Amino acid sequence: PVGATELRAPITPSDLATLGGVSVPVDCSARGLPDPAPSSGLTPAAEQTRTAILGAALDCAYWRLASFAAPDFDGPDDLALTIIEQEANGIPVMADIANNLGLAHGERASLDGGIEYVWPSILDDEPTDEDWELLRLLYNEERIAEWREGRAPFDGLSIAITEDGAWIELSGIPEG
Repeated sequence: PVGATELRAPITPSDLATLGGVSVPVDCSARGLPDPAPSSGLTPAAEQTRTAILGAALDCAYWRLASFAAPDFDGPDDLALTIIEQEANGIPVMADIANNLGLAHGERASLDGGIEYVWPSILDDEPTDEDWELLRLLYNEERIAEWREGRAPFDGLSIAITEDGAWIELSGIPEG
C-alpha cells in the first residue's frame, strides 16, 4: 500500500518549520556549542537560573528559555518570538546568550540594595582590564575600543540575574 510507505518516509523539514503560525528555525545558532563550566561566585539560586537559561539556549528551546524570564523582565515583550525571528534572519541570539553566560560575570548593585550578576563582566560596577579582555572572545577590537573609550554606549548582548535567581534582563538584541 502506497499510503503506508509514505507514512514511513523520512520527514525532510524546510529551513523553517511552522507551528501555530510561527516559523521556527529548524536549527539555531547555539546547536553544537559546548556546555560552559559552572560559574563560581554566584549564589546557588543565580547559578541554577544561569544553568537553566544555558540549557534552553543550547537545546534551542525558545519557549522554555522565555519561561525563565522574571515578571519584571527587561527585554523584548515576546522573548521567544523575537529570538525566533532573529535566528531565522541569521542573527545568532541563542549562541550569543550561551557564549555570554560562558564568560565571567560581574556584579552591580540593584535598586533594592541587593546584587545583580551581569554578563558580560564589563557591566560590573568596577570593570577591570581583564573584563574588557574577555570581550575579545565575542566582539571585534574596534567595537570594544568604542565602548571602553566611551565613544559609543555598550550595545552588545547583556544578561542580568538577581542573587535570588530572577532573570531580569536581556538587552542588545534587535526587535522587529
